[in-house]
Amino acid sequence: MASNPLVAYSIDHNGLRLDLAVVELCSLRVHEETIQGHAEELKRGLMERGSLTTPMFVDRATNIVLDGMHRVRTLRELGCRFALVCLVDYSDPRVKLGRWCRTISKPFGRLYAERIVGSVGASLKLAKGVNPAQSSDLLLAFGDGTFLVESPEKELMPVYRLSQRLERALIEGGYAVGHMGEDDATRYLATGEFAAILCPPVITKEQVVEVVKRGDVFPPKSTRHRIPARPIGVGLTLDILMGDEKTLEEVNQRLSKQLKSSRLRRLPPGSVYRGRRFEDTLYVFE
Repeated sequence: MASNPLVAYSIDHNGLRLDLAVVELCSLRVHEETIQGHAEELKRGLMERGSLTTPMFVDRATNIVLDGMHRVRTLRELGCRFALVCLVDYSDPRVKLGRWCRTISKPFGRLYAERIVGSVGASLKLAKGVNPAQSSDLLLAFGDGTFLVESPEKELMPVYRLSQRLERALIEGGYAVGHMGEDDATRYLATGEFAAILCPPVITKEQVVEVVKRGDVFPPKSTRHRIPARPIGVGLTLDILMGDEKTLEEVNQRLSKQLKSSRLRRLPPGSVYRGRRFEDTLYVFE
């Protein structure tokens, strides 16, 4: 996207501008790897529906995809030229950045934890008074104690790769590993829902931008971007996204006409839309 990207439709969410647009797919820059199974499921669904209904959140200044890595991959595999996006200002403090912690099923004791951590060249050290939700270290937290995962790796990306290796080792060991935001993960750990949680280091927006600039990507499910409002139900067919015979301007004009003729309904946080509960405000095109 250029400094003045084409915009088909704008939503003002309490001062936060959400710009819906179609952009060249090749212009988007991902910051995170994808999960094969998720990508395959998304691809099947997109081909069955024949349209993309949910735009990807993209920083208008850098082209970095904040939410929608699997959709980018799917569109590329399908040979699409265009992508449906919602442009936001990444520097806006209302655009939040968190992490995905790994929940570990029971039974999972400290003896096995020491073994598995040792198998990837690291060790455990008791970390007193550390809040896993705010730490810049890789932590393994049990209900009655938190441990620092120590290793020769000190830089952010190598530590995240170490966390990825630990996750793989846990799965190979027969444990169910889930993904949950840091606040929910620590809350459920306290109730005894899980045996332990693996919490990667806190990431800043500046670090995300720096990683993309140097051509690197985080492991899957590293960042958790939260935008307070989400447009949904837009709907662009695959033949439009293929874009063989249309210019970018023509496609945006078509999208603009489609959205302006639609009914826009605002749903509050906590609403259920098509069987899924959303924590953010929804702007539904009908």
